[in-house]
Amino acid sequence: MECQTCRERLSAFQAGDLDAGENRAVAGHLASCAACRAEAAAYGRLDTLVTGLPRRAPSADTVSVITNAAAAAAPVSARRVEFGPVLNLDDLAEYLRVPRAVVEECLDELPAFEFGGRVLFRRVSIDAWIAQREQSFAFQRTGSQINAIVTLKSHRILET
Repeated sequence: MECQTCRERLSAFQAGDLDAGENRAVAGHLASCAACRAEAAAYGRLDTLVTGLPRRAPSADTVSVITNAAAAAAPVSARRVEFGPVLNLDDLAEYLRVPRAVVEECLDELPAFEFGGRVLFRRVSIDAWIAQREQSFAFQRTGSQINAIVTLKSHRILET
């Protein structure tokens, strides 16, 4: 075994994570190589020091920063075909079949909530919002038609 290969496996060797064949190969190399033995001894001292340190739970802010960084670094998965009950901006744009920019322009009007630093939407709330807009639009249209009819009738009355 070459020194580079041995050094790459030292941590796993000391943790007991190597299979039997690799374990024998690393042990055999350490028996014959003073430089790798010295590095293994340094790993051992470091392990002893770290084991002696007090364990502390990270703060909620630290967990949030790490979680967000991991999510940002994660590969983007394929788009869902079936939307769940909660949508993010991209899901909502796809659900409404409009560009994301259109959704962003209407954020103040849309029923939304923030969770984990992200703006999310309940699909049922969006559906109710759409139904309300449709009803309001139909009423406005009907109201405009009535106004037009009243205006026409009043003009006819004045003409006669």
